[in-house]
Amino acid sequence: MDNSPRNTRSAPNLKRSYESFNQTENDAPQQAGPDEIPVVLEKLLANKLSASGKLMIDGSIGDGELLELSAWIAQSPSQVKDIEIDLCVDSDYLAGLLIALGENNKVTTLNLTGGHISKEVCAACAQMLHMNASIDVLRIAGNWADSDSICLVFQGVENNKTLKTLSIENPEFGKYGMEALAGTLKSNRSIKTLCLMEIPINTVAAESLANAFRDNNVLSKVVIVRSGISTAGMKKLLEGILESQSLTRITIPERAFEEEDEARLVEVFRRNQQRNEQSE
Repeated sequence: MDNSPRNTRSAPNLKRSYESFNQTENDAPQQAGPDEIPVVLEKLLANKLSASGKLMIDGSIGDGELLELSAWIAQSPSQVKDIEIDLCVDSDYLAGLLIALGENNKVTTLNLTGGHISKEVCAACAQMLHMNASIDVLRIAGNWADSDSICLVFQGVENNKTLKTLSIENPEFGKYGMEALAGTLKSNRSIKTLCLMEIPINTVAAESLANAFRDNNVLSKVVIVRSGISTAGMKKLLEGILESQSLTRITIPERAFEEEDEARLVEVFRRNQQRNEQSE
């Protein structure tokens, strides 16, 4: 892991940088429409924005370009549907971009991948999730965030009403990260699909997830990959799944339930499928 010192300006300063820039734009005599690409971004977007609407943000984008991009994204241009951010981007303005995304109402998918995600960026992501009403897929993959940082993101997820899919891949998730996720699932009433990849799940973590499955009545699909979950952990999960009111599928490739338990799960999933259909 790269433990080299990083330039971590505080989130409030990042927000002021974006807002100050945006205010300057608003004070201009003529305001371009949201779908009109600013001249200063034409070359950048020709390389980073696909015809399908996927915007790639990586370390080749400078701070000034990120500020321009943030102001444009906040206007909800229809050309951008999906944003993927390479967290190797070493920029003070990355948090500002996320805050700007909170004002966007067109982007539906956000991917945060690779590199290290700072607490400032996690806090900005939480703020974005409090504000945004269009993103329905959030993926955080391989970012090596510590459990304290990821807990900040879950604070934003907890009361978000538009997220449908949450995918987390993080070997350093930790005990408190799992507890925070379980608490978020108990409160959130929009997430239907949960994917956990390469997150170690011990017996305590499995019990936390099982409790969340009992209390949540919206979550319908769970995928757990490369978790190292034990037989005891599987038993804890089973207890929660059997009492779930909404789960219709759970996939754990490296483990399998006992044959007699599989039969019980089939019946629970069939019952929950009927309930889900009736509630739609």
